[in-house]
Amino acid sequence: MIQRKTSQNKHSHRQYVSIAVVNSKGGCGKSTISTNLAAYFTTNGLATTIFDYDPQGSSLKWLKARPSHFPTIYGISKHSKDRKSAFSRSWLIEVPYNTQRLIIDTPAALDGFFLDDIIVRSQILIIPVLPSSHDIRATAEFISQLYINTQYRRCNPPTCVIANRVTKDTLAFGKLQRFLFQLKIPFISTFSDNRYYLQAAEKGMGICELATRLNDAELFEWEQLLSWINDSVGRISNRNMADTMNSNQSTSSSDAINTINQKTDTNNNPKNSDNSYAKGYLFSKYRRS
Repeated sequence: MIQRKTSQNKHSHRQYVSIAVVNSKGGCGKSTISTNLAAYFTTNGLATTIFDYDPQGSSLKWLKARPSHFPTIYGISKHSKDRKSAFSRSWLIEVPYNTQRLIIDTPAALDGFFLDDIIVRSQILIIPVLPSSHDIRATAEFISQLYINTQYRRCNPPTCVIANRVTKDTLAFGKLQRFLFQLKIPFISTFSDNRYYLQAAEKGMGICELATRLNDAELFEWEQLLSWINDSVGRISNRNMADTMNSNQSTSSSDAINTINQKTDTNNNPKNSDNSYAKGYLFSKYRRS
């Protein structure tokens, strides 16, 4: 079920955590990971929105099949007909104000401006890769793009790689493991190829919402990824708190300097006894310097 809701104030500060599932290689299971993350978060009481950046609209099609009595997940399309430009960022004001987790399902061939846009809008990046030579080469090229991307180096979002649709104890999986362990990006989890994902997708559900009980190995696959996401959210919160403290300290220092300058100006210029005038003038002078 798709529901849309415009935020109450487009200039208000948002508190959600944005998670992008990215890879320039198509068919690696980005929509499957995105929809299952959304299902997990909403069933755990977190207001969740999916932003479908992919022209195929796989995540929104999944939402349309979602049972009406299930917890609501909001859906937004990058390619809405009411947007005149492919580069429009108007979707940001469509994110419901109460959103706590924003899942961004990205398209294939992600590079250039589109990659920059995703990086800037995302706090966490998850890169799924399949166990095939072609997928490994494509993913290696994509990760190389990330390493040299200016926005990625500036934002430095927590990033991980996951192996998707894997049949273990095969030569292909062994080759994939060797590749992933060589990366500088953390290799977090391996997701098996099983029928439950297809069953859940057809019903607009996540595998965590299926009546079928998952075995310990399947649960462990998701526990590893979710644990890493929770740790990343904690690091992001700590970093934001540190930035806020530094900003407050800087503001306090500026206020102290302004107070000193204000007293000095009042003493040297008795006629300028208006504190607001003295503070405004000296503050502007201080900022210019």
